[in-house]
Amino acid sequence: MTKKTISLVMVAILSLALFPLSVFASSAITSAGYADGVITVQGTGFNAGTAYLVRVVDTENNSVQALEQTVASSEGKIEVHITTGVMSNVEHYLVHINDLSGALAASKEVTAVTVTPGTPDPVTPTTPAGPAGTIKVAVSADSNGVATATVTDSQLMQAVAGAEGTTGGSKSAPVIIELQADANANRLSLELSAASLLALANSKIETVTVKAGGVVLNLNKKAIEAIKSSLTGANASGKVHISISKLDAKSELSKYSAQAQQSLKDKIGDRPLYSFEIMAGNQTVSDFKGGTVALELSYSAHAGENPHAIVVYYVDKNGNLNALANSHYNPTAQTVSFRTKHFSTYAVGYSEKQFSDVSDDAWYNDAVAFAAARGITKGISNTQFGPDLKITRGDFLVMLMRTYGIEADASTTTNFADAGNTYYTAYLGTAKQLGLVTGMGNNLFVPEASISRQDMVVMIYNVLDKMGELPSALTGGKTINDYKDSTEIAAYASKAVKVFAEAGFIAGSNGELMPQGFSTRAETAQILYNIMTNGTVNQ
Repeated sequence: MTKKTISLVMVAILSLALFPLSVFASSAITSAGYADGVITVQGTGFNAGTAYLVRVVDTENNSVQALEQTVASSEGKIEVHITTGVMSNVEHYLVHINDLSGALAASKEVTAVTVTPGTPDPVTPTTPAGPAGTIKVAVSADSNGVATATVTDSQLMQAVAGAEGTTGGSKSAPVIIELQADANANRLSLELSAASLLALANSKIETVTVKAGGVVLNLNKKAIEAIKSSLTGANASGKVHISISKLDAKSELSKYSAQAQQSLKDKIGDRPLYSFEIMAGNQTVSDFKGGTVALELSYSAHAGENPHAIVVYYVDKNGNLNALANSHYNPTAQTVSFRTKHFSTYAVGYSEKQFSDVSDDAWYNDAVAFAAARGITKGISNTQFGPDLKITRGDFLVMLMRTYGIEADASTTTNFADAGNTYYTAYLGTAKQLGLVTGMGNNLFVPEASISRQDMVVMIYNVLDKMGELPSALTGGKTINDYKDSTEIAAYASKAVKVFAEAGFIAGSNGELMPQGFSTRAETAQILYNIMTNGTVNQ
């Protein structure tokens, strides 16, 4: 069996890039002996009670073969057994010991040793990871319905190696952790060591997926790095716990005011209510610092429910409900999906809004139902949507910002001269301050004028650019010059229209983009609906 076949390596963690070459003079590795797929590392002179990362590094390709975390004893001694699998060329490996800040404490070459027959193995082999970076952990709930699953460093390293080896290059498949728990578990908690979290943050892995109890949770790279940033100082050696709790709506009601309770009853009823939490040591990680977590919740729609009016709500500490514009229901999979930048309490809810001028068979009915349920649009009155009216610049900006969850800041002192004092005033000021819009010149936004299609594209481009979510170029199969009216695109809009057209984000009609044309309120609702559900603005 070759080293490549059995390797537990996490490819592409460059030891020199990860850890500075500063060595503690008093600490030393006294032995690093390899036998039968296990390296036993012993050392002295380390700081008592301090956590250390022990890495086995393949010097041929400067990659990590295996990694474990350990804590120095009260005498400053370290002893750890690391399962590596068969190593054919022992002389090519080094053991490095670092503290969790990255400072190198000691290094030593690995040497082969002989194990006396009858001597028990120094470590019990861990359960191997599943294919393509998948770890499956069976866990039982205690008498309180709490189930905790621990993924070892070895399991995590194998999963990372499997995921990184599936695609090659600079990208990799996600690491997937499946918690297989009892049906009576109401709280599922995944435990990872600081070493595992550090390894994930410094690998090529872009997404970590946790599947548990009808919930799928996908943490992106920035979210993983946000968790890593909490593991500092006295918290550096702490365990990471990712917890999913299914709450009882009736018992939760008692926490809130009578008004909030009624809103919860009306909008949520008996639908699922969850609390999500990440603890890094003793610190709660609620803000992902620009990162996001994408979630899917199992939900079977009630009889008669309009699937486009099924919404996920963020429930704040006072019981107030905040609809998430990016949430949507998949009737085929029977799941509700959404993205969030922080963890808290979330609920599946229902909010159907009907307008007298939007018929059930209108081509835009689903889009309007979707937008109204999430508060993206409130119509031109309580009973009318105004589908055939041209969308104004002010209305489009408000709907766009609501779509992407950009809150209006009423305290901003920077605004356009014609912002007025109305429902869009704070939105205009916030958009100007964030650089999402520049207006029409002379500090005027002209909010009541109809908005051109190219100006809509520019605003969408600016929002996606701000969020770091611009589409990739040339994925749609066309160039901007393939459109007959490309010369009609204004200079200020050319970059945005070009990016979106060549990415297949917009398609136009009959070979034309119609950049100077206008859109109705119905067409705008459809555009925003398409963005939220399939990532394009095509009508």
